[in-house]
Amino acid sequence: MNGIPDNQSNMIETSDSLEAVGVFRGWKNVFFGIVLACLLLTQAAFWLINLKIVETPAAADSAVATPPSQTANPAAETGTTRAA
Repeated sequence: MNGIPDNQSNMIETSDSLEAVGVFRGWKNVFFGIVLACLLLTQAAFWLINLKIVETPAAADSAVATPPSQTANPAAETGTTRAA
């Protein structure tokens, strides 16, 4: 067994297989780069919204739709005041 293919057909098949492996490795690296870029964009968007640098339309709509709650003054309702 010296590792040399017996005929030319096996040599071509082996060459094609190795070429396909190289192509798949290249595409793997491309897809890794795309996924990494998407993760970085998602992380940046999270921090921009979390630090309130950017306001989302949903947050703006909910603030307008719900009026701020009024604080109740229990002393004014009962007519009594606290002595200082």
